[in-house]
Amino acid sequence: MSGPSREEVLEAVARFLEEDVKPVAKEPALAFRVLVAGSLLRSVALETRDSESREAREVASLRALVAPHPGPPPAARGEGDGLRALLCEKIRARAFSAAELARVRAHVRESLVQELAYTAPRFDTGAKVE
Repeated sequence: MSGPSREEVLEAVARFLEEDVKPVAKEPALAFRVLVAGSLLRSVALETRDSESREAREVASLRALVAPHPGPPPAARGEGDGLRALLCEKIRARAFSAAELARVRAHVRESLVQELAYTAPRFDTGAKVE
């Protein structure tokens, strides 16, 4: 029988801090630090859960935008950084048609929603933002 996963441990500690420690912290500064620590633990747990598949999805999307070609190889570690830089260069150079720019906007919006899900899990990403 195996123990809890790394993500389950992180979530449990975050819940303990937020539900058991924070309510009894008398000093406001300490209560705030406990809240921040719980939030950071939740972020790490979420990121740990599927960071590789999330990165692979983003790399595939970036490839389709900046370097389209059939049958891309598996994502290389760190490839996303280079593709994001290339995307920025192409945006600055106004190298996209109107239709391509709509796809770029959709990619950027989705990337931001995914990043917020990890860095600010309580942020309402369901709201339509234009």
